[in-house]
Amino acid sequence: MNNENTTENLYSCFLEHNSGDDVSWPLCAVELSSPMYAAKDSETCWRRSNIANTLTPQQYCDPLSDNNIFYFTTPRNRTLPDNSTKTQSADSVILVVARLDALNIFDKEEVGFDSPSTGIVTLISAAKAVSRELRKREYKNQVENVLFLLVHGESFDYIGSTRAVYDMMSDSFPFNLTEDLKSGKMFSNGTQPLLSIENIRVIIELGQLSNRISNDVWAHTANLGSYIEDALRVLRKTVSVKTSTGKYLPPASSQSFLKERETIPVLMLTNYNQQFSNSYYHSIYDNAVVNNYNYSLGEQQAVVQHLSSLGAAVASAVVFLAAAEEIVVEKDDKFVNELLHCYTETANCSLFKEASSLNGYPWTGVVQDFPFPQYISVHTSYHTLLTTQILQYSTGEIVQDTREKDCSEETPPNLEEEKIKSVYQSCILLFLMRQSITQ
Repeated sequence: MNNENTTENLYSCFLEHNSGDDVSWPLCAVELSSPMYAAKDSETCWRRSNIANTLTPQQYCDPLSDNNIFYFTTPRNRTLPDNSTKTQSADSVILVVARLDALNIFDKEEVGFDSPSTGIVTLISAAKAVSRELRKREYKNQVENVLFLLVHGESFDYIGSTRAVYDMMSDSFPFNLTEDLKSGKMFSNGTQPLLSIENIRVIIELGQLSNRISNDVWAHTANLGSYIEDALRVLRKTVSVKTSTGKYLPPASSQSFLKERETIPVLMLTNYNQQFSNSYYHSIYDNAVVNNYNYSLGEQQAVVQHLSSLGAAVASAVVFLAAAEEIVVEKDDKFVNELLHCYTETANCSLFKEASSLNGYPWTGVVQDFPFPQYISVHTSYHTLLTTQILQYSTGEIVQDTREKDCSEETPPNLEEEKIKSVYQSCILLFLMRQSITQ
């Protein structure tokens, strides 16, 4: 319970009636009503829920259902003269991935600072820098694009990354092209080429990265080769990265890709060597306070500097792999501090509001001063929506709004010239991910 009045009343009632020496049984008691129906496995649960009973309908379980988020640094809507789409070449896309969700026994308290927030913040910070740098450069060495992917539902046996791989294997990523052609749901400038798992050149995964225990960053690799060695060399120019002594990759979203194509080079960055260093993993104590973060203390905090440096180093490595040019991306301490504030202290923050309409969802209701829960749940969440908009906002290109403005008397004087983000440049898309899992 997060209502202080309720908990205070309970505590006072206990002290007044139940704490005396002569109390042989509780005089103050509370009954909690929170029914959950266990129903064996998903198949059994769905069968029981679908049994026709109009008198007393009962739903025993719901599918975990939300969205993965992905962003290509280069727009992919393109059509050839014969109205067919251009195909993606093999081994031509660099994939940067991080998980989007946390799990907790306490409902609506699923806010993981180390996992997943540090990975989310680092990925968005790197995406912002990469999108900026690649606008000025051409792709080299058969690279055609960079894909940033945030996968949801990883706490439940990696259903987000599993769904992404499934769609890639089923000619349905980023969406089902065959169905869109049949239904006529096409963009005016064509549609995107399909992306297959064979198109992935290398995977860089961002795991838990807080420096609460140590500033060490550990590199876990699979299929070590020139791509991984080049990335590590660039990373180590600005960040201290140690090579893990573990023989295999730790539990990771990349494993979902390796199950279907075991030769993909993988580089996973974490804050642990062979075992998790986060003793509060999937706990209410994996929070900002425990990880020594306080937005009001500014950009010089150790964790802000750590994640900012890491995001810039990842961006430098991606630019080198994509454009064959070694650069040192400047870190953005202010941006990282704002992101951490929004994801781990309060969603009622300036950056989230800059990236969305103050007259729309989710600001139409009462927004409390705590972060949005990161549990995948059964509906698309505020967490998913605002992450999508932040990624679009930070990677889009600022252009002037040339629309005519209403200069009526009600318009306040001295308005600053409005600027908008171009959606076409950002290419943010969502794809629906539904998995039937007994809850």
